[in-house]
Amino acid sequence: MAEIPAPLAEIETGPSKLDQFLDQHSKKLLIAAVLIAIAVGAYVIYDGVAEGKLRDAGAALTAAEGTDGLEQVMTAYDGTATGGSAMLMLADLQREESVDSAIGTLQQFLIKYPEHPAVASAQTKLGLLLINQGKADEAATYLDKVIASQNAGYIAPLANIALGDIAKAKGDLAAAKDFYTTAVESGIALSDDEDAFRQNPFKQTAQDRVLLLNAEAPVMIKPVAPKAPASSPALPAIPQAGGDDDIQAPSFALPTQLPESSPAEPTETPAP
Repeated sequence: MAEIPAPLAEIETGPSKLDQFLDQHSKKLLIAAVLIAIAVGAYVIYDGVAEGKLRDAGAALTAAEGTDGLEQVMTAYDGTATGGSAMLMLADLQREESVDSAIGTLQQFLIKYPEHPAVASAQTKLGLLLINQGKADEAATYLDKVIASQNAGYIAPLANIALGDIAKAKGDLAAAKDFYTTAVESGIALSDDEDAFRQNPFKQTAQDRVLLLNAEAPVMIKPVAPKAPASSPALPAIPQAGGDDDIQAPSFALPTQLPESSPAEPTETPAP
């Protein structure tokens, strides 16, 4: 009797594994899909609301007028970048009337908004105001933070110049020159090329500081008073006519024509 060959593989005629998985987890997959759709929708809504808030905040900051308007924006958008920007603008207005108030506002800004994009600018402004008040050491603490920051390339040259001025005032010309030179060479690189042009609006100011660093003041010479001109003899006064006792002024009439002289007659010379 001949042997019946065994099949190479059994052919499964029932539902596939994928179909079985879908049947078993169809409800879970449906719920997951619904949750994903809700999450996506929520993100879109949140993103739209956030964008709308940013637009509203920008409009409010632009429309703010005077200290009262800026203080209202600071209150309405407290803790946001818009609130911090309003505080910086308030300090600029205060500086015109009260430097002390501007300094206080800038100090509060640095405490409340340490991550604000304009921190380096606020530190530099604060340092310059303190220098004008004669508080050079306190100013240097803020300016040092500026030049040490990785995000202060646009304002770092000005901070270096201010630190150079402080060093020069203390008589440390070597340190002053280092600060000025750094200010000349620093700036914002416009490309990754090492030789790329560096945007530095304070470069010329720093170069002028370097040139004047070792310049000596001109010697002041006391001007010599001009000598008085030699006095000439006074002319006699000419009396005015009008009285009987008046003295007649001397006459300065030109002389009349002299008479012509007759030629001398020749004399006879006796013969020898």
